[in-house]
Amino acid sequence: MTSLYILDPSSSSEITITEYDSEQNIIRGSFDVTLHQDWSNPENDIDLLNFTNGQFKGSIRN
Repeated sequence: MTSLYILDPSSSSEITITEYDSEQNIIRGSFDVTLHQDWSNPENDIDLLNFTNGQFKGSIRN
């Protein structure tokens, strides 16, 4: 199944950077995001996706 979701314009989404280590180029944060279905195969009838209390950690490359 393939679907395309975009930020839901009727909801507020938030991504917060909680830590940045400039020596190791590591970034950490949290997110609350609501996505609205823009396009989908007929088998997928999920109109909204809500991601709450999410956390991320990643490295930044030059």
